[in-house]
Amino acid sequence: MIKPWEEIINTSIIGTDKKQINTQVLHPSLNSLLEEVKKGTDDKEEQFLRQASIIYNYRRAGFNISCNAVPLIEPCAEEILKYCSSQAEASLQTTLGDENLSLLYFWLLQCSKNNKITPPHFIPTLLEFAEKNKDLRILISTCLGERGKWITAFNPNWKFGATLSYKEVFDHGKADERKNALIQWRKDSPAEARETLASVWKEEQAATKADLLSTLEINLNEDDEAFLTEALKEKSQKVKDIALKLLKQMPDSFIVKEIWEFTKPLVSIKKSGALLGLINKEVLNINLAFEIPEKFKSYGISHIDASKNFTEKEFTLDQLIGVIPPTLWEKHLNLNAYQILELFNKKEETKKFIPSLAMSANTFKNPEWGIILYKEYKQVCYSVIEFFSQELKEDIALALLQESKNIYAFLPKKETEWSQKFVMALLQKTSQEPYAFSKNYYKNIIHHFPVSILEKIDQIQVNDPLKKSYWDTISEEIKKMLSIKKQIVQSF
Repeated sequence: MIKPWEEIINTSIIGTDKKQINTQVLHPSLNSLLEEVKKGTDDKEEQFLRQASIIYNYRRAGFNISCNAVPLIEPCAEEILKYCSSQAEASLQTTLGDENLSLLYFWLLQCSKNNKITPPHFIPTLLEFAEKNKDLRILISTCLGERGKWITAFNPNWKFGATLSYKEVFDHGKADERKNALIQWRKDSPAEARETLASVWKEEQAATKADLLSTLEINLNEDDEAFLTEALKEKSQKVKDIALKLLKQMPDSFIVKEIWEFTKPLVSIKKSGALLGLINKEVLNINLAFEIPEKFKSYGISHIDASKNFTEKEFTLDQLIGVIPPTLWEKHLNLNAYQILELFNKKEETKKFIPSLAMSANTFKNPEWGIILYKEYKQVCYSVIEFFSQELKEDIALALLQESKNIYAFLPKKETEWSQKFVMALLQKTSQEPYAFSKNYYKNIIHHFPVSILEKIDQIQVNDPLKKSYWDTISEEIKKMLSIKKQIVQSF
């Protein structure tokens, strides 16, 4: 049906001599009125203007809005858990006001452990935090209760739990999304993730291949060897380097086996006599009269030492040792880790190979070797730190603080509260460099600090007057943050 105003415009354009308003094409409710106003005059223009005024007022009167039937919104389910206390609510408000993610993590942890949920008016704010901070999403979701689950249905950005399958993301996602999906897939189902990568391998560009291939380091196993061996044939040097690196991390790969069979005869134990042969001492015998197979060069074995600490043959052997799993030395020499390292440490010419033994222990994640290497030789094997005692982890963190500010490399458990002794030692050390360890450094780790140090922070001594002034400002901020943590602890 033609619109009334369009009929008026069409008539005015053509002219009333040639066209009159066609009432039959308009809404039936207008017909009688439009015919009625024509009475009393034969002037076509007058009739047109009268009818136009009727249509104008009809148009201004409005329209009937079309209605679509939509399903009713399901009401929120009854809450199962109880809301947190008013004191906990106040501590959450303080934490959010301070925008401290470390303390927010601690608050959420306490809320979850005590089977409580947040009051409803905090839900949108917390979901906005979750939107920006992936690490907090799971904890936040557990603290929002049934209302939190209900409200996320109305904002697609808050549907953190309703994720696509790994395959859907890998097939259709952006580059970083595909890689992240493959990382998670390798954690859950290594073989399935590798097979999916293999199925699209030929279609990927070299840079993408290198990026995706690196994810195989997660749950690396012997079933990955065939695929990695094929990757060695790629034209891209970066892809080949990653494949080679991963193959050298597999204790039963053909590369490790070949290197071990070649290296094994070069290292043996020799008994040396003393005091007219009455006492025999065991020492390592290193045979440097060798030539490596040509193919070893394609495995990344070089004879050029940039640091000039080794002869050519020593440097080559050093690289070979770094590829060999420590357990093979135990079987070959029939000694335990402590005894083997002690033998290497006896002479200057063999002591220099200990860092490569540490690299091997790190590559093949051998905690027994890792502990001995740190305690006796101060060599850190990062991959096995998780197996160390908490005290030893804290000792390493303090010793290497200047080298790595990422304290989670040594103390990876985010939920653990550190000992008072360690935190005071940490503060004593970091307080001497307040420009390097600013307020933000402590703001990111404050939830690990025990509240008991509140009364002890003022005991920390900084001798440099300029640094002391800056440290005093930082220490006040630390005390303020610890006061909030104390408030959180007391509220639960």
